[in-house]
Amino acid sequence: MYMKPATWHRIHFTSVNVTTTPVRLVGSDGRQAVVFVNSGDEIRLGHSGSIATQGIIIPADQGFTDNYSTDEWWAYAASGTGTV
Repeated sequence: MYMKPATWHRIHFTSVNVTTTPVRLVGSDGRQAVVFVNSGDEIRLGHSGSIATQGIIIPADQGFTDNYSTDEWWAYAASGTGTV
């Protein structure tokens, strides 16, 4: 696996509250990686229109890293709220 240093390339964004309404977390822009950390209830993470059927379940206090695509990422909470 190719390891990319984050020095001078890291961009932080503010936390996003995730509810039962899908919310876009990241747009389809040029990047090398995006890291999501869920600090709330369980959420689903995926692409627009496919979250419910093909989305990835991210449990509370877990994370997910996308090192390969530059796709948009959306999230929603089936019940409760999450903070990503």
